[in-house]
Amino acid sequence: MRLTPDQLAARKRRNLAIALGLVAFMVLVFLTTVLRLQANVAG
Repeated sequence: MRLTPDQLAARKRRNLAIALGLVAFMVLVFLTTVLRLQANVAG
């Protein structure tokens, strides 16, 4: 099954949105971890 150019463009946009969401989640987890470790060291 061949995808039309519109379908390929939609797939690329969807993949980019998923990738950006995953990176944002990873950054959030990393920052949370660093902040919790700093709080444990300080306290």
